[in-house]
Amino acid sequence: MESTINFKKMLITPKLAKELLSKNNSNRRVSDTTVSLYANDMRDGRWKENTAEFIKIAEDGDILDGQHRLLAIIKSDTCVNFQVAYGVCKSVFDVLDTGKVRSSADVFSIEKIENFTIISAVIKGYLSLKNNNKADLNKSSKGNKLTNTIILEEYKKRPEFWQQVAIFSHKCYKNFAHILPASFIGILYSYLYDVSPEDSRIFLNELCSGEGITNTSVSVLRQALLKDKVAQRKMQPQDRLAIIFKTWNAVRIGKNYRIMKFDRNVEKMPKPI
Repeated sequence: MESTINFKKMLITPKLAKELLSKNNSNRRVSDTTVSLYANDMRDGRWKENTAEFIKIAEDGDILDGQHRLLAIIKSDTCVNFQVAYGVCKSVFDVLDTGKVRSSADVFSIEKIENFTIISAVIKGYLSLKNNNKADLNKSSKGNKLTNTIILEEYKKRPEFWQQVAIFSHKCYKNFAHILPASFIGILYSYLYDVSPEDSRIFLNELCSGEGITNTSVSVLRQALLKDKVAQRKMQPQDRLAIIFKTWNAVRIGKNYRIMKFDRNVEKMPKPI
């Protein structure tokens, strides 16, 4: 006999979340990263309600789906409206949350944003770089993961700029014979743009086209990247980003390098000036 499921829309307070979790006896292992991600969105007002995602509770009180959301309410000390389904049969537990998680590109596509693939990747890398100044352009600091909402919000702050970044990056990508990914060029451009809008465009135009180069450091960097493309042992992402930033700084202060290299054991990641 199938159980009767009751549906309610409820304002879940931290107190109620604790009560619901106290009756929970079996659930998946808790992901602190996921809880922090949800809590940050709730605390900062980014959490979306009325998404038709239910908190599912079994007949005996076990939380079949929603444990992380309840923990996030407690962690963020906020109150959130949720649809709650009571009396869900435990036999469905193994098929919950098996769908594909939407990527930022998926979200941008749904929003009908032009150039959604490159722009979503660029903004994700740009924000990671702004937060960390590290070579891994897809990660942010622990507990501060970049959600699709954060990435979309960044786009909506200056949509014309991000569209222009996409067009410029694709042009540079073709000019440089596909040596650097278009998204990586876009990340560099948007990050350096914050330092100097004019110089960032000139720098990447010279690097990718090989034309109008006025500082030999750019030529040295260009050759290093061309050689790395065909090398069996590729340059580490951190080293590649570092020599690009070193070259940028050299151009900005008028220093001409004859050799461009980076020793991670001795040098710190350069900060663009």
